[in-house]
Amino acid sequence: MPETEQAPHHRSSIKETVTQLIIAFVMAFVFRGFVIEAFLIPTGSMAPTLMGAHVNLTSDVSGYNWSMTPWLDGPGGTPANQGLFRVEDPMTGVEVNSRPREPLMGGDRIFVLKYLPYLYDPARFDCVVFKNPTNPDENYIKRLIGLP
Repeated sequence: MPETEQAPHHRSSIKETVTQLIIAFVMAFVFRGFVIEAFLIPTGSMAPTLMGAHVNLTSDVSGYNWSMTPWLDGPGGTPANQGLFRVEDPMTGVEVNSRPREPLMGGDRIFVLKYLPYLYDPARFDCVVFKNPTNPDENYIKRLIGLP
C-alpha cells in the first residue's frame, strides 16, 4: 500500500520541478530581452573608461606604463605577437620594443538597462549601446556626445 501512495507524490514533485524550471527560463529570457542585457567591450575605443581586450606595456626608455589593443590576427583570434611588441612610446615618441607586463586581458563587461530610454532622455556623455546600421547583428558601445 505505501508504494502506491508514494508514486503519485513522486510524479507530482517532478511535474512541479519541471513547471518551475520552465517558468524560470521564460522569466530569464523575458528579463534579458526587455529589461537588462550584458555586453562585452570588444575594443579600446572608450579607454580608459571602458577597456576592450588589451595588453599592458611598459617602455624600456621612459618606464611609462600604458595599455593598448593588440592586433588579433593570430590563430583563433589571438594576438599575432604575444611576446614582443614594437610600438611608439606615448611619452617620448620613440619606437621601442616592449613586452606585456601581463597576458592579454579580456574586455570589460557592462549591464545595460533597456527600459531606461522610456523613462528619461539620454544625457550627454552617457554610454549607449546601439545596432550597427549596416550589420544589425553587431552592437556598438559608444559615449553619447551630440544631442538633437
